[in-house]
Amino acid sequence: MDIRGARFGVDQQRVEFVSDTKTAGATGEGFGCLSSALLCSRPVTGYSSNAGIIAITGIASRAAFGAAGIFLVLFGLIGKLSAVIASIPGPVIGGVFGVLCVIIAMNGFRAVRATPLTERNMLVIGLPILMALFATLVPPDFVKTLPDFVQYILGSSIAFGAVWAIVLHQILPNAR
Repeated sequence: MDIRGARFGVDQQRVEFVSDTKTAGATGEGFGCLSSALLCSRPVTGYSSNAGIIAITGIASRAAFGAAGIFLVLFGLIGKLSAVIASIPGPVIGGVFGVLCVIIAMNGFRAVRATPLTERNMLVIGLPILMALFATLVPPDFVKTLPDFVQYILGSSIAFGAVWAIVLHQILPNAR
């Protein structure tokens, strides 16, 4: 699901992709996840933050992302380089991440803006946002009193909001 969001976010930046490239990206991610599972490793995925980085920098070149990948491998293999990254203060990382999150959210709002705002669509868009905020802000002491499954679902505000969006999209009737 995240690769679809990332591809959509990149598309919102008006970056030209051939349809075969989109299919190849999804296929490549599938093979990457399969190979990491066979090697008893964590799955690999394309994160939607890539769309935010493209929006901030304006660079969508494969060469730039390939070079960034090489640097990440070097940071992982050479401890001294990793120490340089680890020495960046938390507030700096937080500031960059905050800007990145705003860009991703604005891309999402740009996509929603193109959707006709009928009563149904406003509910399908708005209530999941409200429920995700609820999952973030609900007091932990209250959550501990709930059944394990509900605690698990409330553990991720994004998952909780996504479940609400899926359910509302399925059960609310379309206007005729």
